[in-house]
Amino acid sequence: MADIWLQIASDGALADVQQMQRNVQARQVFFWGQELVLAAMALRHAPADSPRWPEALELAMAETGLPLVGGDMPEGYAAYVARVHALYAQRRLPSGHGNGSSQAEPTP
Repeated sequence: MADIWLQIASDGALADVQQMQRNVQARQVFFWGQELVLAAMALRHAPADSPRWPEALELAMAETGLPLVGGDMPEGYAAYVARVHALYAQRRLPSGHGNGSSQAEPTP
């Protein structure tokens, strides 16, 4: 597992993990913020409350090219990822607050 980023699901996290996996060739991979990264990717294919959400999440997982933890339980994991996404979205400040970046930060 790699927890090397200051912000959860930070830009570049997926690319960093992909590079690490090229070097390590782990059988399974999990990284900090994985569910939020996957939710953002899956939302390009279907809303989280859509019947197509499990399929959208499977597609997002495949797009990473990583052997991600959670891939062996797609429907249960899809519900979990949707829940994590919803809870995180409820805790976010409006864009532009926090560290000066354009990404929203979780509230304390």
